[in-house]
Amino acid sequence: MAARRDEGVTLADFFSIRRGIVTGANGFFVLDETQARAAGISRRFLRPVLPSPRRLGTDVVEADANGVPDISRPLHLFNCRMPLHELRRIDPKAASYVERGEAAGVDKGYLAARRDPWYAQEHRAPAPFLCTYMGRSVQGRTPFRVVLNKSEAIATNVYLMLYPKAALARAASCAAEREAVWRALRRTVEAQWSESGRVYGGGLHKVEPRELGRVRADALIDACPELRGALVRQARLL
Repeated sequence: MAARRDEGVTLADFFSIRRGIVTGANGFFVLDETQARAAGISRRFLRPVLPSPRRLGTDVVEADANGVPDISRPLHLFNCRMPLHELRRIDPKAASYVERGEAAGVDKGYLAARRDPWYAQEHRAPAPFLCTYMGRSVQGRTPFRVVLNKSEAIATNVYLMLYPKAALARAASCAAEREAVWRALRRTVEAQWSESGRVYGGGLHKVEPRELGRVRADALIDACPELRGALVRQARLL
């Protein structure tokens, strides 16, 4: 529902905001190129995934022809929904990797034990915009980073994934418009980070999806003026 005019427009009016996936065992499920090749895992069971913010040296993630992030150490998420008996027949090397995980007890973890099969990950589409979930302010600068994702990579739960709703998706349908939205998001977070989320010991700031959604989106409206008319039209339909 669009915000009432007297409440202002918020990011939740324009984005569906979700936490990135929780694997339960990143050491097993997240592999770099060398590890994936050594295990012989087929590309059909690997999805690009962004590294942690401290290992992501850019706020604009470019991609190669296959949608893999153009970064120094691309990472991949192992994800398979085939039962193990079928996987042994279709891809023995991937099955062997799963069996190594079972031997190490990965399948007994809290999350893995509740999945069927235990090595299947929750579904996430790539998000064009991401915001880090936590950070510390240095010399008064925002503890949160806003990332423009031009790749097909998904993200783990150290990021919040921002999916444009219909009005914004139409307004930002080309690369130049998406970059304008990204810059507006950065300005929004930089201007309001002290009013969002919570602060823990040592000055650690955290922001949850709902908290980020409540941030005012004035800078976004300034970057894409046509969004105001879209919100008015949306409100008339409610």
